[in-house]
Amino acid sequence: MALGGFNLEFLQLDEGAPSAATIRTLVFEPIDLAVATRRYEEMGIPMSLREKWEPDPELLRLRGFDEDEARTPQLICRNLYPSRPAPFDFFLCDYAPKLKERLSPSALPSVPAVTQLVLAVPAPASDGPQIDRLFGTAPNLRPEIVLSEKPGDLAEVIEIRSERGPLDLPGRASRFRFA
Repeated sequence: MALGGFNLEFLQLDEGAPSAATIRTLVFEPIDLAVATRRYEEMGIPMSLREKWEPDPELLRLRGFDEDEARTPQLICRNLYPSRPAPFDFFLCDYAPKLKERLSPSALPSVPAVTQLVLAVPAPASDGPQIDRLFGTAPNLRPEIVLSEKPGDLAEVIEIRSERGPLDLPGRASRFRFA
């Protein structure tokens, strides 16, 4: 689901699937992975790069690759992950050119831009400065990030707002069935 610069990827698990979808990881598209790596390392946050390749022809066709391209494994994206835990899971994703073209905000002009994300975290007072430090310098980050308290030890996105208003996450998640 593309949301004007943000893509929500709903994963369908085969076993032990949750009854409702949750968003527990933020993914940012960097201007340049080398620049992003340098910025995070300057902040003392080591990053590691992993490439994601897809060998399955059917999944490649679903992603928009043609028959000839789907015969061989294709690079889907290059991801930059923090090498140690963060107060909110995140990584930077640089899509392969073919997918970047299809998923860019300019390819979906009718989708409103995301203006605010509300993150529920166990300890906003202590997690807040770390989150500001991590995401305040994230390349291409445009929406405001607001923190809310959530008991427990898992953080998650509880609200996404656009110029048109909030996206009802519980309502949206309930429409997606997990096998």
